[in-house]
Amino acid sequence: MYEIDGYEVLIVENVDTGNQVAIVRRHYAFVKKIILSGESQTVVGVTLPIVVKWQDWQGNDLVEETSNIKIIVTGLGQPMEQTLTPVNGQTEFDFESSIAGTFIIQTEADFPCDFAELEVIVNE
Repeated sequence: MYEIDGYEVLIVENVDTGNQVAIVRRHYAFVKKIILSGESQTVVGVTLPIVVKWQDWQGNDLVEETSNIKIIVTGLGQPMEQTLTPVNGQTEFDFESSIAGTFIIQTEADFPCDFAELEVIVNE
């Protein structure tokens, strides 16, 4: 059984200790999660569209969600940050690199949620 407590989804289990039955609640997921989707490989100078969207903990799109999503790209060179505002629960940005290497695209929000990470390999 699941229970929602604020931003968190808890799994609730009855544990029989032999003398009593204890109710145990533990973290299962956050109510909302960010999804990143796009290709994981590209070449130098080619634009790679990345889709960013909100979903609930069961994988349903949250088309009413407009909370900002911060994108952080790390790899060779200076990290890049950008804040996106979804429309109908979704937004998109273009990733392009002028150098080859492996880059990590991560997300953040202003409240607890399951964040996303995408590794992109840029070849010559």
